[in-house]
Amino acid sequence: MHLPFKFRPGLAAIACIFALSACASGERTLTTSEKLDRATKAIENADKEIADKEKQEEEKEANVSDMDNEPPQEDTIKEKRAYTNAQIELKKAREAKVSIVRQQIKQLEEAVKLAEQRKAEAQSSAEQADSESKKAELEKKLDEQKARLALSEQELKEVETDVQQSEKIAEHLEKSSLQSVKPELRKQVLDTKGKEFNNLGEYKDKFKTAALFKAYLVKENQKNQDTAFTEEKVRDMDVYINGKKYEGKSGREYLVKPLGLQSQTVEIYGQDKDQNYYSEKSWVYEQPYSVVAGYFTQTIQNGKKDEDGADKLDIGLSDIQGLATQEAQLPTAGAFDYEGKAFGGSSAKTDSALEEHQGKFKYRIDFDKRKGSGSIEGLSEYGRIDLKEADIVKGNNLKYVNKPYYGVDNGEAASERGGLKYYSLGIFGPEGNEVAGVVGTSGDQNDLARDVGFGGQKK
Repeated sequence: MHLPFKFRPGLAAIACIFALSACASGERTLTTSEKLDRATKAIENADKEIADKEKQEEEKEANVSDMDNEPPQEDTIKEKRAYTNAQIELKKAREAKVSIVRQQIKQLEEAVKLAEQRKAEAQSSAEQADSESKKAELEKKLDEQKARLALSEQELKEVETDVQQSEKIAEHLEKSSLQSVKPELRKQVLDTKGKEFNNLGEYKDKFKTAALFKAYLVKENQKNQDTAFTEEKVRDMDVYINGKKYEGKSGREYLVKPLGLQSQTVEIYGQDKDQNYYSEKSWVYEQPYSVVAGYFTQTIQNGKKDEDGADKLDIGLSDIQGLATQEAQLPTAGAFDYEGKAFGGSSAKTDSALEEHQGKFKYRIDFDKRKGSGSIEGLSEYGRIDLKEADIVKGNNLKYVNKPYYGVDNGEAASERGGLKYYSLGIFGPEGNEVAGVVGTSGDQNDLARDVGFGGQKK
């Protein structure tokens, strides 16, 4: 696909039409009306040429728009950059058109002056009236072209901003867990890791920047009939990720992070930060095909701080997401060891250091018997946590994982301290590459809160 187009020499040549006509050897002197007719014809040709370029531009724009739902890989960035170049060329064409019209007006002014001189010499006044009429018409066209040029410059600025944002996303994705995913599965992984954001309804199309976060906040608070985070109020708020203002729209940097255990904070607020403020700090264990996260949420609404559940780490069955291993992809024989990290605990607070609330996770699955067991060590709040042997079954607990998935729904857990009793996990990746799950004091599916999250990759 070739997005940039080249301009035919006709557009540049139009500017010379009067000079050529005046210098042509042996050509008779043109009347003012004939000069005006030629000027009008030149502008009509320029109009047609630019219209052709705009039609090409619309076709390219449609192609680029189709790319927006795809992970911005190198080819996509090249296409968008080429589209930007096409926009720049169109802007140049419009600038050339404005220059031509200005030249025509200047020549018409000279023609009017000449007509006035002839009138003074008893020439007919018809030529002058005709000249003045066509001059007014061309001045009107000049104003129209100036307006179109201004619009073109604004559109170009938006396109360049979009390309720059796409390049930033691409740069982020190059450092993200997506690079460890098979290329043909990257879009699926991106979709499944962001599945909880897929049901935002009409709101996701109502915000220009940071739409993902704003739409989620509006929808969640609409359930509670809150007045602080209505669509109108959130529209004027800004979104900050780790203290940096987020200027994008899709939020893909948030959905796919670098590999490993990390902390991330999203804040949403406007000028009245002391009155209306939303903050969500997350501890996330990111693997190529799965992710498990825990959240600390702080909210101020209408000047009142929400104390219910504030400062407490919330990990749930809905916070495990990823590309689940389907039954036909599960190994049918052999035993595999998974190793990774665990994090969390009921003692974790908003200002707690993640390093002080993480441990080592190990799990072994015997695919001959379809059973698994493992352990977590290093979380001082609990001591050793045993994840006792449990059947690998078709799961139901994990809310946002693509169905069906396979793993442990309600396995028995035992901790030296802290009273942990149950665990759930899913198996992820095209070859059973990973496991991810949670441990808690309750095994009730309706009680989604858990205390510890974990994940591991096959060794």
